[in-house]
Amino acid sequence: DAMVLEESHMGVHWAYCQIVGDRFFLDRYEDEVRPNELVPDLYLRLDIPLGLSWQRQVARATKDVEVDEDLVRNAWALVDKWHAARGNQNITVVDTNRSPDRYIREVMDLLGVEYDVFPV
Repeated sequence: DAMVLEESHMGVHWAYCQIVGDRFFLDRYEDEVRPNELVPDLYLRLDIPLGLSWQRQVARATKDVEVDEDLVRNAWALVDKWHAARGNQNITVVDTNRSPDRYIREVMDLLGVEYDVFPV
């Protein structure tokens, strides 16, 4: 068995290209990518409140990669539109606004994977 983790990256890229008006990508996407898209068994959306996401961006002090709340809100609305256009009902939202061990355990349970420690 194989597992492919897909976090809607094509959907996210499509959404940002919609926002900035990147016709080159959007046209190529419709002609070349969309007809060949694979649909995973499950999409996982790692979710965090926008305000907290913004606070973490500010704390990292990396102004060159900061993304404001409006842009993120608009992009997620477009990603939702991207999924809806494909009839994707297999989206599971995981709340990441909690300790990492709790949400990672939830993701592992959803995917049916276990973590093994190898003897040294």
